[in-house]
Amino acid sequence: MPQRRPWLVVGVVFAAGAATAFWFGWYVPAREHRDWYDRVCADIRALEHNRPPDIDPPTWEYVISWAVNLHANCAGYHTWVEPDWLDGFAAELERRLDGPVTLADIHWIWDEYAAHTKGGAS
Repeated sequence: MPQRRPWLVVGVVFAAGAATAFWFGWYVPAREHRDWYDRVCADIRALEHNRPPDIDPPTWEYVISWAVNLHANCAGYHTWVEPDWLDGFAAELERRLDGPVTLADIHWIWDEYAAHTKGGAS
């Protein structure tokens, strides 16, 4: 009869537990965040084509480039944002894109990031 190797069983159980913890503790949230990040980035970039008539094109391009920069710098990782805020923010941004866009919408984006991201208020 072969000798049992409890250390092998413990090692396999530990490896399976570590893989499960990694998958559900980091990979799944990071993947879901990436989907949100790409969605919001596309929405912010869509603002390029919704320039208010009272703002000249170079100024609007400048404003939008800083909004994209804000998004990249403050929402790049899932640990930098409040998870409960993500879907509501994306939905409200898309609602605002459906109507006429103003600088108030850009200010709203900045205010939201300041309130709900780790780097937004700094």
